[in-house]
Amino acid sequence: MLAKEIDLIKYGNPNLDQSKWLQEKHYLDDLLKQIVSNPSNMPPANSSMETRDELKILLNTSQELSKSNLQEFRQRYTQYDIGLINFLKEGIAGLEGIDVQNAHNLIDTILFDTLGLITKLKYYYQRPRPYQLAYYYDFPLYYHESVTIDSPSYPSGHAYMGRILTGVLGRVYPQISYFMDKASADFNYARVMMAVHFKSDVDAGVNIANIVLNNRDFIQKHQL
Repeated sequence: MLAKEIDLIKYGNPNLDQSKWLQEKHYLDDLLKQIVSNPSNMPPANSSMETRDELKILLNTSQELSKSNLQEFRQRYTQYDIGLINFLKEGIAGLEGIDVQNAHNLIDTILFDTLGLITKLKYYYQRPRPYQLAYYYDFPLYYHESVTIDSPSYPSGHAYMGRILTGVLGRVYPQISYFMDKASADFNYARVMMAVHFKSDVDAGVNIANIVLNNRDFIQKHQL
């Protein structure tokens, strides 16, 4: 395929639940305009050397994760994929000095408050998943089984949500901030190792999460 044809490849349409988030008006929509108006927030072009280099990295990471001695990592990464929110809730439940019910309610509130923004950004940028582009480049990329790749690749929703949730919990409960930072970094690493995201997807997810975490309206609403 020609470069201009590869650049036209998009992820595709949203599912029904995602379409509802796309139509919902929200106070964070001002951030949406701010983010998409900045050219530096654009993902690498499908035909770019950066994208091809990222695909080559994913070829290696997916093969590495397939090794038999990494079963423990595969199990943990699958747990993140299926239930990132439950992983955080269960982790908090085992820590001292935490009001577990309040922490769980906070997680649910933050999730509801921030899901719309990442959904709108994903369908604005419409970046294909790595396996989709690998097909056109004839790269033998085989991603690890995932139940959360039903949306465009950029930005990474796991990196975005993981960073926001761990950031908020670390502010509210400073005694677990170190655990939260480590968890967020592991979430990000897992998405690349599973070959379900480009590294630039993950970097963008973290960057946008930090924008949300520093947003005045967000801070005031959640009393951070």
